[in-house]
Amino acid sequence: MRIFLFLNILLFCFSFSHLQAQEKANTDVMQATYKLELLRDSLNPNSKRTLMTELLIYPNESWFRTLSRGVFDTLQYYQLPTRNRYSPRDEHELNYIINKNYNTGDIRYYSPLRAIFQDYCYYDEHVNQQDWKITTDTIVRNGITLQKATLNYSKRKWIAYFNKEIPINDGPYKFSGLPGLIFEISDEKGTWKFSLLRLIHSNHNSFNSNFLEKAKYMNKKEFHSLQRQLFENNVQDSEARGEITFRSADERQQAIERRKEKSKTYNNPIELIR
Repeated sequence: MRIFLFLNILLFCFSFSHLQAQEKANTDVMQATYKLELLRDSLNPNSKRTLMTELLIYPNESWFRTLSRGVFDTLQYYQLPTRNRYSPRDEHELNYIINKNYNTGDIRYYSPLRAIFQDYCYYDEHVNQQDWKITTDTIVRNGITLQKATLNYSKRKWIAYFNKEIPINDGPYKFSGLPGLIFEISDEKGTWKFSLLRLIHSNHNSFNSNFLEKAKYMNKKEFHSLQRQLFENNVQDSEARGEITFRSADERQQAIERRKEKSKTYNNPIELIR
């Protein structure tokens, strides 16, 4: 693992200047792969999940999503069958796509909300909303020296480690604005943690965001409130769309109760907005 990451960093250092010099953004991209470890239910230590995520870094912007979300997007783009391969709904609160505009500092968060006419909604933030405190503390990971920074964001304290030798002021999820790439970031309690696994230069196609063009704007609080409401009332919502039917009123009520119990275990979102 140490040699693998070190070689990938060398490859990055060689190719970053080349990336900046290129005019064809559709063929030059850095791909940072992060492992995400999260505790879905803060009351249940056995609810830990591990997922792979990617940060696609272009000259003027980046896109962040889970790798499985990326597979789904690719299959949709090429109009290939997605059935039985991946459903974004399987990941619920992780079914998002985040765009960061390096020129303006804007951060746009997209996610589907199926109760409205457009499948996708979005809200905006700005990198200036992240008030980092950079310390002089350092650690060494896989032979690479990282510097510590802290951030109070969405009612959590975050601890990040970045490398200023890599001139990308970005990181996983919405995190950005540090003078170097974020290698690790976790909340103070360790229930959410992103760790960089590899950083490579990839001949990746440009990110096709056509499917997001009709997304509806919502403010952040309204967005997450509706998202939670839809998750809790998923049975009724699916029934109204004709996706499920019930043989009896008792069967329907049992499904609703099971959903209510399940929603109680999703009590540790990455942002404590409510």
